Amino acid sequence: MMGKVLGFAIGFWAGGWLGGLVGLYFGFLFDRRAAGKGPLNLRARLNPQAQAEAQQLFFDVTFEVMGHIAKADGQVSQAEIHIANLLMDRMQLHGEKRQRAQQAFSKGKVADYPLEQRVIEFRRSSHGQSRKLFLEIQLQSAFADGAVHDAERQVLYRVAKSLHIPQLIVDQLLKMVEASMHFQQQQAGGVAPGSNEPTLEGAYAMLGIESSATDKEVKTAYRKLMSEHHPDKLASQGVAEEAIKLATEQTQQIQQAYSKIKKQREK
Repeated sequence: MMGKVLGFAIGFWAGGWLGGLVGLYFGFLFDRRAAGKGPLNLRARLNPQAQAEAQQLFFDVTFEVMGHIAKADGQVSQAEIHIANLLMDRMQLHGEKRQRAQQAFSKGKVADYPLEQRVIEFRRSSHGQSRKLFLEIQLQSAFADGAVHDAERQVLYRVAKSLHIPQLIVDQLLKMVEASMHFQQQQAGGVAPGSNEPTLEGAYAMLGIESSATDKEVKTAYRKLMSEHHPDKLASQGVAEEAIKLATEQTQQIQQAYSKIKKQREK
């Protein structure tokens, strides 16, 4: 209510009745966010407890959905279990936190797991950037055995729909995540031993652009990805602290991909 009053007063003072109506509208939006009716509402930003709850929800639903995707093609493979454990290692999960992640993974494997309900619950406590990171983690999980099967792809599309993310974006992210995972294999010595840089083709894929992109488009894509994966920004948007470690890894990969492209273009 206070937002509408202030918005109208400021708008009326600045632009008469028309300005007052515009101010009233923006005040209405402010009140909705403050009341917890908008994504990443002000209450979650200002209330440490609400933010902690949002981070815990991110954590739980992340591993639940991973378990559901792993079970999508009928059975959970050793590769999928390995990816889940590897993710827990990268997030530095130990003791009770690791046990909670494993329990969440098992919860997601049950046949009647309420996928849409849980993802929507997560969406309502999150923001655009944290939703995208959440989806990126699920895409990595789906690539556990080297390919995304049809059943897994359909689950990913359902997840994206519940997050209000278009299917076209999912397909683009699949290419980016595939390039990112290939790069991780290079670092681990699984591909092209001795190389710790992405291939040029992989570098473009990691930035989500074509090799025909202009220098300006390359820089824009790089800056956008760096902003989306910035740890401070993600922390303010309800991303679990452990998941932010993954985002930090991704920023390093993005930087290396950008550097690879720049070096090639400077020749």
